[in-house]
Amino acid sequence: MANLKPPSPQQGSALAKKALAQPSTASNGTSPTDKQQKLAQTLLDKLWLKMTEMYGTRWTASVGDCPDQDHAWSTVLGGLNGREIANGLNVLVERGLEWPPSAPEFRRMCLHIPGLPSAVEAWAQALSGNYTHETVKVAAELTGTFELRKARLCDRHLQQQFDRNFSIVCQRLRKGEPLAGEVLAGIGHDSQKSPAELSNEYHEQLLRQRIEQQGVPSDPAAARAAMLAALGIKRDSHASH
Repeated sequence: MANLKPPSPQQGSALAKKALAQPSTASNGTSPTDKQQKLAQTLLDKLWLKMTEMYGTRWTASVGDCPDQDHAWSTVLGGLNGREIANGLNVLVERGLEWPPSAPEFRRMCLHIPGLPSAVEAWAQALSGNYTHETVKVAAELTGTFELRKARLCDRHLQQQFDRNFSIVCQRLRKGEPLAGEVLAGIGHDSQKSPAELSNEYHEQLLRQRIEQQGVPSDPAAARAAMLAALGIKRDSHASH
């Protein structure tokens, strides 16, 4: 078998641009019951092509030639968009791996942010007030810098709050959204939630914020009244139905 020539940085940049050109609908918010979100087929096909170009039979002999929505890679990479796939390809090129990564490993590459500390490191920085990344600072402010200054490293309850805020702020960064902004209180213990559940909760928060920004009443009766008013329909509250 011929030796594999690692792709150059220029090739990696080209791969990233091609991946970015694909639709990014795969990362749209889903309902909490959608636990089997898959990577969009167009992105999966493009990724397969690029991996085959980079690794040849080392790739196809391991995962096959024709990916579909039932493939494990489609499930593991579910929820990612073109920008994130491109980021994973760039990280893959930078590391110069001789063999293709596993699906979970490639997902971590897609979500990798240069200079971003781990959750454990971020928690220690939040307590000390010495931040190495803007995400830690924003997460600390959302949690409460006053409370953090008084807390100890073993303060599990406050750490859970910070970890949740840090996770949400990191998602904002990956999606190119403003880091600052209100984070709605979650239900239950976030330490028991999977990354997919935290992601769903985050997208629900975005939807609620957009509804509030558009002035749409959250109460069903008020929403109906607003709709009737917009249509110019008057209803007598004493009229019989």
